Amino acid sequence: MTKLVAKFMLFASLIAWTILIFMMARADIDYQQNCRGYLKRAADASTIQLAKRELGKALTYAEDNGLTSGSTHSFYPTPATDLEFWYENLKAAHVELETFPEDADALTESNFLMRLRETLVDHDDDGAEVTDPKNISMYPYQRTAALTGVAGLIGIVAGSLMLIPKHQATLCSQKSDAPPNVTTE
Repeated sequence: MTKLVAKFMLFASLIAWTILIFMMARADIDYQQNCRGYLKRAADASTIQLAKRELGKALTYAEDNGLTSGSTHSFYPTPATDLEFWYENLKAAHVELETFPEDADALTESNFLMRLRETLVDHDDDGAEVTDPKNISMYPYQRTAALTGVAGLIGIVAGSLMLIPKHQATLCSQKSDAPPNVTTE
């Protein structure tokens, strides 16, 4: 009976992990295609009109998917997981784009686009990366995903340990307690 429970626990945990990985990948692809990609394009835009259009698409996605307030944290909130700051920052940049004077000279436009780029993109050792809250693609299910991952890991470990035959577990513990063999020739 114990082996049956162990096999079920192991199987269920592996299925849960597989589904979780699939859902996380799908959510990340969806966010990449419908928001992060447009934020990157807005940062790379060479004109105010292009930047306004691309940032508008990202904002529409954020608003349609409730990415306007809350936190994307799994266990405890940090500034890096604050949705409201991120959204308000994007919204303010979009308002500035909409009210940007059409008769501005090229230098003013260039300076504004550089400032927008600094708002939308962070630079680190790996290159340029869109600035957005951690775990945003899983919001509002990031806690459920984290707990499912932890529970699945516990189930995999527990189920695997339960499947180890008792005599093999005893042999393993005896080998580790015994002093090393010393041979003299």
